[in-house]
Amino acid sequence: MKLYSTRRKTLVLYGVLAWGLPLVIVAAAVTVDWTAPGSILSAGYGHASCWIGTMYGLIVYFLAPMATLLLFCVCFYLKTVCYIRNTTLVAGSLQEPAKGTGVDGLQQKQRRSQMSLFTRLALIMGAAWAVAFIGIFVPIAEFDYITNALVGCQGVYMFLAFKDYRYLCSCGNKCANMRRLNRSPGTSRSDLASSKKSSGSKST
Repeated sequence: MKLYSTRRKTLVLYGVLAWGLPLVIVAAAVTVDWTAPGSILSAGYGHASCWIGTMYGLIVYFLAPMATLLLFCVCFYLKTVCYIRNTTLVAGSLQEPAKGTGVDGLQQKQRRSQMSLFTRLALIMGAAWAVAFIGIFVPIAEFDYITNALVGCQGVYMFLAFKDYRYLCSCGNKCANMRRLNRSPGTSRSDLASSKKSSGSKST
């Protein structure tokens, strides 16, 4: 019960940080834009486009928070990579090599597995937003399209990284098996009815 309450408090804290801090930044930008539209810190919403219309507003309300977020993501990513690597090394030193597999082959397999895991973690933990941050300074429309696609597909990265497609495949197989089971009694009854009709016609 105590563990559940601790996890719940941690989840609430993460939610407050994830939605509360952006809310504070947007609220500050809107407040300054409404109360002091001529200020150097004004966001200038909707002046040039449907976006922040001033350079200082773009730096204060978007670039600086985004750079800070990416820096935190990089730090947490490196910390996670070091933790996984150290844990894997400790576990590998305690385990004996499998039969028919040398030490070098086992280490190479572990490195490939770690590289795959680290790549998935990088995609989930903000690689797309890093590309978006660079795209702000690249005045090319095609780069913006690629950036929007990468940022919009973060759910796809998580879907593939956590292998949720296996759940969908298993559900699809279950549905297919249920349909086969439902159809099999019907086919047997139709075969039985046709056999009765044929036997009746022969007797007449």
